[in-house]
Amino acid sequence: MGVIGALSEATSASEDALRLLLSVLAAKTTLNPAPFLPNPQFLNSRFMPSIGRFLAGCTYMVLHQWGQFWIPDPWFNSDSFNSLSFFWRWSWVTLWFRLTMYKYCAMWLITEGASILSGLGHNGKDQDGNDRWDGVRDLHIIKWETGHDYNSVVESFNCGTNTFAKK
Repeated sequence: MGVIGALSEATSASEDALRLLLSVLAAKTTLNPAPFLPNPQFLNSRFMPSIGRFLAGCTYMVLHQWGQFWIPDPWFNSDSFNSLSFFWRWSWVTLWFRLTMYKYCAMWLITEGASILSGLGHNGKDQDGNDRWDGVRDLHIIKWETGHDYNSVVESFNCGTNTFAKK
């Protein structure tokens, strides 16, 4: 193969790389069309609620990981767990359940933050004229953490599906 063949192969490889780069850029701008807008894409009124939900999701994720380390699942099949009194077994299972559910809370909160940032979470304005960003809210953190009965858990967790199922 001569010099011309090597140059044509190099040109073909660079054209393929350029096509791949352009397809990745096209996919990125298809999923997030905000860069084509002439004004600021992420206003402070939606950026701060988005960051708040994201940070809450990260906190729940850390708590879940800590809980998986502190109370591993196989411990519930061990003799040390079975030798505990009913009250302590019930208490440990309740604590383990809460820490396990934090992974779902984390994913919902991070997703809510992304939805707010992209504008999908807008839910009109409140009485004071401020934007409401709870259009895709699936977790009411205060109700979830302070709920003391089954009804409060249902009202605070998976809110979008529960609202849909009620109708």
